[in-house]
Amino acid sequence: MKKLILLISVLSFYQIYCNYKFEFQPLIFNFKGIEAYDDYIIIYGNSQYLLQSNIELDHFKQSRATDRGKIINCFKNDESLITFNDIGDVSGSKDGGYKWEKIISLNDSITFVLNTPENHYIRTKKKIIKADKDFKKMIECPVPFIDYWSYDIYNSLNYRQSMAFVNGNLIVQADSSMLIKFDSNLNPIDTLSFKALKLCDRCQSSYNLYSDSTYIYIRIYDGVYGGSIYRTKDFKNVEKFMQFSDDSKFYHDSNYSGYTDMFKVFGNNKYCINITRMTGVKSNFSLFEILSPDTARFIKNFDITDFLKITDDPSRIYFNDFIIINNRLILISDDKLLYSYNLDDISDYQKFYLLGINIYSINRPVSINDSTFLLFTNSGIYKTDNGGRLFERLKQDSVIFNRKNKFNLKIISKDEIEQKINIIGYFENNLSEAIVFSSKDSGSNWKSKSLKYLTFNGNTELSNLNYNDNFNRIAMNSYSLGNKHYTQILTFDNDFNFISRTLDSNYFIKYIYSFDENSYLINSSNSDNTNDIKYTTDRGFSWNLIRKYNFTEDTIWIDTNRFEIAIRKEFLSQNEVRIANNKYLLLFSFNKNNKLFSIEVVDLALKKIEAVYKLKISEPADLYYAVESDNNNIYLALNDTLIIFNDFFNINSWRKFTFPDKGFISNKQFYKVGNSFICLYSDRKLPLNQYLMQITDTTISDIEVSEIERLNYLFSYPPFPTPAYNEINSVIYWDPNIDIDNTIISVFNVNGLKVEDKENILIKKLSNYHGILTWNCINQNNGIYFLQIKYGSFSNTIKILIHK
Repeated sequence: MKKLILLISVLSFYQIYCNYKFEFQPLIFNFKGIEAYDDYIIIYGNSQYLLQSNIELDHFKQSRATDRGKIINCFKNDESLITFNDIGDVSGSKDGGYKWEKIISLNDSITFVLNTPENHYIRTKKKIIKADKDFKKMIECPVPFIDYWSYDIYNSLNYRQSMAFVNGNLIVQADSSMLIKFDSNLNPIDTLSFKALKLCDRCQSSYNLYSDSTYIYIRIYDGVYGGSIYRTKDFKNVEKFMQFSDDSKFYHDSNYSGYTDMFKVFGNNKYCINITRMTGVKSNFSLFEILSPDTARFIKNFDITDFLKITDDPSRIYFNDFIIINNRLILISDDKLLYSYNLDDISDYQKFYLLGINIYSINRPVSINDSTFLLFTNSGIYKTDNGGRLFERLKQDSVIFNRKNKFNLKIISKDEIEQKINIIGYFENNLSEAIVFSSKDSGSNWKSKSLKYLTFNGNTELSNLNYNDNFNRIAMNSYSLGNKHYTQILTFDNDFNFISRTLDSNYFIKYIYSFDENSYLINSSNSDNTNDIKYTTDRGFSWNLIRKYNFTEDTIWIDTNRFEIAIRKEFLSQNEVRIANNKYLLLFSFNKNNKLFSIEVVDLALKKIEAVYKLKISEPADLYYAVESDNNNIYLALNDTLIIFNDFFNINSWRKFTFPDKGFISNKQFYKVGNSFICLYSDRKLPLNQYLMQITDTTISDIEVSEIERLNYLFSYPPFPTPAYNEINSVIYWDPNIDIDNTIISVFNVNGLKVEDKENILIKKLSNYHGILTWNCINQNNGIYFLQIKYGSFSNTIKILIHK
């Protein structure tokens, strides 16, 4: 359905314009492939990004190689890097991965690429392509995949290696039981059928071809547990190279049972990795070198149980790829999991791991400096020293997070006065006891204390943790039958020793701010579905109301005989922000009756509330918003716009930045860390993920010299809009499916008489969904006017006040 959605924003015009560029780095994606070149490695996965590092893994660079799809392969050719993505784009970089350009689009889904010194052999869903290094000469041969290749199985090491090159011939796996041999010009010259050779009754392979200087190797599931590796050099004679379940050949450590997950060839060296899993207990893997069909050399066994997240089941740990370079084993897996072992010294290992695949589970990070910060999850604490490219699990967090008794994290905060990190939660085997863990050395050491009267029994929720010079305060809210609320306001000293408790009922405290032990301000949700901003000077015996938010009741008809009453509260959310060491509370609300989304600020010191911003929207779901602060600035994200300011009421000083490709921040997850942000973000090209976002080059490029209050109309809020003088400008938004040029635009006075048609009204399109509406009202008298935009049966109106 086509709609005319008209949004008039107080932020439509700014006097300060900036040159800027957004850079996004994903915190989470699944590593799928790894390549080694000379003294560095390249890792790619199910994203548009790749990670480069030296072999020692002490210098990382993450770059965005393509602006869509997922990277399938990456290679180094001379001094250039080449990437291929799953939707057919080929991109290149000549400066080591800092700048990327699209070379060609093949307009077909790529599943695998084989790199040879002279050519690229590219397998797509429909064909095989031989391309020279410049992609100027290409030969094609139709070899389609079977249907189940539509699944994402090419991201598994055991399925994505469907071509190999040996003795000048290209070997292609046509399906799970047949190989085709091509000459260098993609002319088919021979085939090999596993079934025809009667290798097994029901032969199925894993699309996992490798070659050395003589043989082609392929894993076939031949009815033997784990399958077997077969090899051929002439497409006529096939021999079994290794059977993974054969104990007599010592393909696994006799101390550990298990099966081989991966087989890989590096030059003329063949390796396999055996995974041992015992559900919920341990996870080991063993590395072997296959020397001949009769001989395997056991290299090492590795116990990785202690490195897993608390929420991980060791029986479900898989690796997606591995390499051996300079006698160092490097393995990769999902969730940016990276292991590195020195095979000469098993004590020399490195492990990097990021949180988990649930992108919604990240809690507020704590900054240490511009490049170092801590991330907290319900499975552990993770630290980065490289701005979020990779994280290491803090070993010291084992005091808090252990496998025997899960810790549920509820509050993370930093006491700026004490420079102390505090986390509050409970262990699952004891809900009646709340624990606070505190660290004064950035997480290196933690001290715990039981919090008196604070529990998580039943339906319990906490307010924020409020710090004062001499004490800490928190509200514990409990529900009971009949929509009854019970609240305890608990006060502790700075070491969380109990001081006092105040009991109350009939309201639910979402936020508390203390002036002294007897005086505090709260944001409360009441049993009558209203919300109050109020304060007390006598521990809650009497209250002074600052602002009340009401509610509306909607009747929702299920059918002709049944209906439900839905309660819609005006109050939406809150955020505490800090500017110049002063704290403020930002309140977000939506009034259904006048369709106004509002942002108000509570000056906590003055106990005063003022409106900052109002916007007409159809529903709160139409608006994505998030806010953050760092004591220097406030950062407000509204749909595809980021506004930075340090003065609530000097709108002319607000700086505006537009996210690329209609991007927006979701779920209000928006955190400042050093010079960057962590945010749950997506746009037309980047999928929803947790990203490290940076704004580069924010120099002022232009200052508009105009009397913005007199010359430009800015929608404000009732009872009157801001006066306009001789010209009205407003940003409007519309459904991209409508033709905005064919809308009917009219202006009426307060008596309902039409005083203007479209002649003096101009819409300058900024995109296919928004633009600037300008009305030259120089010939109109002072007064209130209504500008109506109509398309079909839909219309919207702007209220205007002309005052000269």
